[in-house]
Amino acid sequence: MAVDPAASIGALPVAVGRACGHAVAYLPGLATRRIADLHPATAKTDARDAHVIADAARTLPHTLRRVDTGDEALAELEVLIGFDDDLAGESTRVSNRIRGQLTQIHPALERVLGPKLQFLRFVGVGQ
Repeated sequence: MAVDPAASIGALPVAVGRACGHAVAYLPGLATRRIADLHPATAKTDARDAHVIADAARTLPHTLRRVDTGDEALAELEVLIGFDDDLAGESTRVSNRIRGQLTQIHPALERVLGPKLQFLRFVGVGQ
């Protein structure tokens, strides 16, 4: 069974494949792009990537990398990092929205409170 990527969205197929007793491997992104250049289509789509990965698994098995048991912990960490990035982005969005509202309602108050909102983002609130 071949997946791309092995972490994040590929974590579910990896877990199912392992639970069913299948060997699970992935095709690294650089290899995927290089092999995709050998196929006639020019647009990058998920369907094309799936075809490239399946074709590589069938015809070029040496290009695949085995998904080891230790990769499970790495995949979990990458999911957590993704959550952290989402929270940081949300914090930035909320801070910018508050500053925008303050600017419209009371510009002098925004000049006083605005920098403090920026400070909250950097000390770990929402990160």
